[in-house]
Amino acid sequence: MDRINLILDTDMGPDCDDAGALGLLHLLARKADINILAMTHCTSSPYGCGCIDSINRAYGRKDIPVGTL
Repeated sequence: MDRINLILDTDMGPDCDDAGALGLLHLLARKADINILAMTHCTSSPYGCGCIDSINRAYGRKDIPVGTL
């Protein structure tokens, strides 16, 4: 089976759904053939990218690029 290349676009903010989805994605990437290429933050919050990067680092993936609008 070919690896699935994935870019996650999220509106990480004050609710927990995006943090949960990001954690779930990291767990699935460990178990399945998912290659996380990058993540994007699609709101004007100045904290979104830092939050995404912190979660990525908690899962040992500081190498994932994070972009914003």
